[in-house]
Amino acid sequence: GLTFTNNPGIVDTLPEEDCTWLMEYQLYHSGEMMFTFGNSSEPDPVTYPFVLTNLSGNPHLVYWQDEMTDTESFNIMMARAEDKDNNLDRQGDLLFVGGDFNNQGFTSWKRK
Repeated sequence: GLTFTNNPGIVDTLPEEDCTWLMEYQLYHSGEMMFTFGNSSEPDPVTYPFVLTNLSGNPHLVYWQDEMTDTESFNIMMARAEDKDNNLDRQGDLLFVGGDFNNQGFTSWKRK
């Protein structure tokens, strides 16, 4: 699974050298991202600090791993679901996670 938690204070913990290049981008959101590997009886969660920005006009998520020594990133988009009466249907929302670059495909995730 993939879970995001809002935590604006996470930007205060980012490495100073990364803040230099991050200042060139608008930051829209920050917090913690948790990947859960394994299965439901033996989940193996891993948490990473992240910021949401944009790259060439596309929503782009940057996260830190290996004790804040390595950054990774990917494009990310969300399609909000509505029912036939235009009411929000949060369970039908889709999250699309892409690669580092705009020419890479996306994987879709459905909200549980």
